[in-house]
Amino acid sequence: MIGRKARTLPAALALAALGCASSGSPDAPEPQAEERPAAAEDAHPLAAMRAHLSRQIDRQISERRTAPVGAPGPGMRAGESSDAALMREIDRARLGAKAEGALFGCVPSEESLAEVTGDMITYRRLTVDDFRADMAAELAPVADVGHSAKVSAHVVVDIACIARTDVQLTRTGRYEATIRELRYVGVLDRERSWLNPDSNVPLQWVLRHEQGHFDLAEIEARRRNQEVGQLIARLRSPGLSPEDALESLASKWEIHMRGVKTRLLGLELEYDRETRHGSDARKQSEWFARTQRQLRGLPVAEPPPPDRLGAARR
Repeated sequence: MIGRKARTLPAALALAALGCASSGSPDAPEPQAEERPAAAEDAHPLAAMRAHLSRQIDRQISERRTAPVGAPGPGMRAGESSDAALMREIDRARLGAKAEGALFGCVPSEESLAEVTGDMITYRRLTVDDFRADMAAELAPVADVGHSAKVSAHVVVDIACIARTDVQLTRTGRYEATIRELRYVGVLDRERSWLNPDSNVPLQWVLRHEQGHFDLAEIEARRRNQEVGQLIARLRSPGLSPEDALESLASKWEIHMRGVKTRLLGLELEYDRETRHGSDARKQSEWFARTQRQLRGLPVAEPPPPDRLGAARR
């Protein structure tokens, strides 16, 4: 940004990477009687997963116990003992909660970005309307207000991810957590991006410089999308239970994602330093040509087709 002080998005994007319908989805509604107080489950996504898992197992046990004597219970196979059927249903219930593992910086769908924090947009050309924050309010926590007041604009960009996790019971009797769907996206928070109304820098030049920050986020996202297959294979995580496997995967993922965000921040700082926050016209033009060339050479990752996601949920 012109006179930009680098900021990163809050870690509020750490959501459950859903592989099946959430408790509020019409695909898999939770009975009202089984819901627990929100405060007990919202403290951490993994806590929500454990609570959901426990409810599913309890429901399977309840259904088995209330089945008429001599009648096959829900999902019971012909000739199968009640205990064997119950254990099979419990395993199925445990894997049914597989989708509620938490991945740092990820959301289950592109539509969720704006719901998580702020007013998020994915990559496109910026306009004046994209700078919706109040400059005075944003600068209030900044110590060097005198310098910051000279800033012409400020954008908050980041790399988010759209992901779904999966847990499978392996032949060895252990569980393995994997990332089933993954796509990185460059995002900008409009509620934290602002323009200085008193700046004497031409507006189009300000927008061009701020666009460069968004360009860098999108370039990094596209680069990462080219490595998704290798990353998914590398992050497979075993565990003695679905929860253990998901916790291991979440831990590995957070280390990876923090590295992604750190690299983007480094690129933004380099961009501001070389262009002198947009005041060096020659360097600004060089960076603009470079980012446009990189964007043209990197394909845009398309989201999975709806039927594929629907099948995944089932």
